[in-house]
Amino acid sequence: MSSTQTPRFPRPLANLLKRVPAFLPGKTFALLINRFLAQPLQEGELDFLEDKVLNIQVSDTGIQFSLTLEQNRLVATQQAADVSIQGSLYAFLLLAGRHEDPDTLFFNRSLRLEGDTELGLYVKNFLDALEFDGELARLLPLLEKAAPKYATLSRLPLPAFLR
Repeated sequence: MSSTQTPRFPRPLANLLKRVPAFLPGKTFALLINRFLAQPLQEGELDFLEDKVLNIQVSDTGIQFSLTLEQNRLVATQQAADVSIQGSLYAFLLLAGRHEDPDTLFFNRSLRLEGDTELGLYVKNFLDALEFDGELARLLPLLEKAAPKYATLSRLPLPAFLR
């Protein structure tokens, strides 16, 4: 897909997501991450987030949430962010499915980093070095298919009631 046709989340659906209670995306994401990254969490690979707040903004969906590390678990928080990573849903799907490495996504500005750049570098390096084994290995096939499926779906016309 050319860069001029980057898939974007449909605005009418983003408007619906704005009605989701603000705490829900962070709590849901934290629950999933704690399950799928249990081993790296127990091994202290995310200790750099202790007493720090990472904000994730999925720009085209309007979803954003902040996470911090407490007792080897990621938890949603309302505290001010130390670092923020912003990007479209498609960019995050490319990252999660290993279609693009973090360096490429940050370099071409598909993902943007603001705030504590040292902390952001820790986050980027963690994502780059993350190995898909254990519980996470079961998720990889789904993640690998997510970006291409999303790109295909984004080209379909929206039903009239969603326009």
